[in-house]
Amino acid sequence: MPGRYFRLGAFAGVLVRCLGTGNAGVRRRVAGWETVFQGFVAAVVSVSLRRHGESFRPGANAGHRCNVPAAPRFAFTPQPGHAKLPGMSAPVRLGMLTPSSNTTLEPVTTAMLAGLPSVSVHFSRFRVTEIALTGDALAQFDDRPILAAAELLAHAKVDVIAWNGTSSGWLGFDADIRLCERIESATGIRASTSMLALNEILAATGVKRFGLVTPYVDAVQQRIVANYATLGITCDAERHLGIQDNFAFARVSADTLTEMIRAVAADKPDAIGIICTNLQAAPLVSALEAELGIPIYDTIATAVWKSLRLAGVDPVRVTGWGRIFGVVV
Repeated sequence: MPGRYFRLGAFAGVLVRCLGTGNAGVRRRVAGWETVFQGFVAAVVSVSLRRHGESFRPGANAGHRCNVPAAPRFAFTPQPGHAKLPGMSAPVRLGMLTPSSNTTLEPVTTAMLAGLPSVSVHFSRFRVTEIALTGDALAQFDDRPILAAAELLAHAKVDVIAWNGTSSGWLGFDADIRLCERIESATGIRASTSMLALNEILAATGVKRFGLVTPYVDAVQQRIVANYATLGITCDAERHLGIQDNFAFARVSADTLTEMIRAVAADKPDAIGIICTNLQAAPLVSALEAELGIPIYDTIATAVWKSLRLAGVDPVRVTGWGRIFGVVV
């Protein structure tokens, strides 16, 4: 290494002398810079040699070479889609399909997974701005833009792709089943959705009376109630806010959400669902479960719960976000 500095200094000296040829003033300035540069090189070499237990004497070390041991190389065993360093488990990457106007699910999902350093979460958006039963609103959930977003997640070699949204609540749960089949066919990656995960939990825990808390308009809420009736689940305890603008859902206050959940809990359902992934309800769940004695399933949490299971990670490792992460099916 020091030998490289000597050669660099010599080269610089020749260069600056050539630049100064033909002009006395320039030669004087160049000579001054040459002296400064050679002094800098000498200082660097001196430090380098001292690190190796040697001393530096100008002229005496010319041409010197230090035998510096090569830096050790990390040996790793490649995994499909992953690089695994010694002593580290292979990383787990969760992919989340996200409504374009949603500002809640990304920070909440990231917070839920903060205690799992080997798990990362990655997001891909597609256009969703309103929730209604109009033609334009329903067209937002055409499979084509969703599949395009899923294929972008596949570029990151995620282990799971989840639709972190609740549209099959009013479209019909079969819509999510078909979507997952198409995602898996297009990407080769396992897929699930917030609503399919929620329904899996409801079936495993024997829920028959299910309380609903949503921000949606009347027509959407009625469709959700009707779709649960096809599963043999009654949703006679419910509250909704009549909002259509998807972005506005995130502005619903914690106090309003708490009041809605308490009102639904007063009817003693078997469980309560927060059906919307742009409501900031997930941080309230643990405390409200303790207060009310009723399981509360937030649909951001259901997507995370199922994604972890599909990726081979025990959801019980997520703590502080409610009973859901201890559900075994």
